[in-house]
Amino acid sequence: MKTKIIAYFLLFFINTAVALSCYYYPVTRDQFFYLDKHNLINPFTEYYNAYLYSNPRINQFFTNIISRTKWVEVVFGIIIFNSFFSILFLNIYRRLPRFSEITDVGRFLIFTAFFIFLINYFGEMFYYTPFNTNYTLSHVFYLFYIFILTDYYQDKNEDFIGKFPPLFIIILGIYIGMSNEHIPPVLLAFSFFAAAFYTLKNKKLPNYKVITLNLSLFVGYLILFFAPANKVKEKMVNKSPFEISLKEYGYNIMTIFKSYYYYNAELIVLSVIVMILAVLYFKKIKTHQKIIGRILIYLALIVFSLAIVGLSPLIGTRLLFFSTILIIIVMYELIRRIINNLYVKKILSGMAFVWLLIFFSVSIFATFTANKNSERVLQEITKKSNSTKDVVLKQGFQYFIPELGKFNRKILLENGDVYIDKNPAHNTSQEQNIIYYYRIKSISHK
Repeated sequence: MKTKIIAYFLLFFINTAVALSCYYYPVTRDQFFYLDKHNLINPFTEYYNAYLYSNPRINQFFTNIISRTKWVEVVFGIIIFNSFFSILFLNIYRRLPRFSEITDVGRFLIFTAFFIFLINYFGEMFYYTPFNTNYTLSHVFYLFYIFILTDYYQDKNEDFIGKFPPLFIIILGIYIGMSNEHIPPVLLAFSFFAAAFYTLKNKKLPNYKVITLNLSLFVGYLILFFAPANKVKEKMVNKSPFEISLKEYGYNIMTIFKSYYYYNAELIVLSVIVMILAVLYFKKIKTHQKIIGRILIYLALIVFSLAIVGLSPLIGTRLLFFSTILIIIVMYELIRRIINNLYVKKILSGMAFVWLLIFFSVSIFATFTANKNSERVLQEITKKSNSTKDVVLKQGFQYFIPELGKFNRKILLENGDVYIDKNPAHNTSQEQNIIYYYRIKSISHK
């Protein structure tokens, strides 16, 4: 009974913490574009313009809507947090969590703690609206897609996909295809090889709904790939992804490994430990043939996704999110098979609960403090813009708390100190949005 009360309290607490962290998350990077909350633009017109000139990804449509209303950001943050970890639960335990059952609540919390411990940029993917819409939301559906295919091809279950009407499957496929340039090709390759293997083995084509899902994804990706905005971006950087040299590609691959070293040191260390344990306990693991098969699928997806990300001119943490998720799932699946001692499990569960309590308490504190700094700077701009068109601030944005060290990065995307510089003649993109919103000529700080 005591464990049940603690688990449900913790589930309530972390959802409250997510809501508060989303609410207090400071104005960050692209969010300066949405400073004007009142002059609402038709979302369909705005996305159409984005498709033509700036960002053709389908989730930009939702970013434009959600980023303009604080309470919508909060509600969406709670939904995306629970949806994401529920889909991870679905892929691991092959069903959605039943929150009425204490066992599932415990599993949900333990995996959530495991995931957050290994992701050193959690805040930007779950609190920062331009990323939790354009990336985290997409990954909910990527993981759902992977579950559908592994459920059909590996678990040989035709009932799950059979529950969905064809129209839903078509919309789902097109949506996934239009969500991102890097991951849909990985999912398409997985779909092709799985379908080819199934056809050769069974002498028949896969279920028509599976084929419809695959083709819809392909159509969606073509709509994204040939978007006019991509040509605009290529002209801006004067380069196409297909023009990358072998030397540049090698440099990008090295950048990927450096990013993992810098942002996910715990992940690398634990991966090595788990691999050693997997070798030592291979006899115990090999009895779970389906798990081994699924792990091999995940590993293939990881390698292929990293190979495609290497073609990108810019390598960022958000582009590595897909591969990182799958690495964490692989490790968790192996650890579940290796650790059977009940006493050890109880200790690890207790540590997970304490970690969640600490992390989300710090999350509230860090976002609240950063929000105070953001409001102070914006209030100073408001006050000074009433008397002068050339605003000079006492100090710019400073979101990080020195005492938290690297923990700041786990919650906040960046410090914000580069948003406003000392040169009034040079305008960053954030300064341009501030100048436009406050109707001033220049902005700088002392």
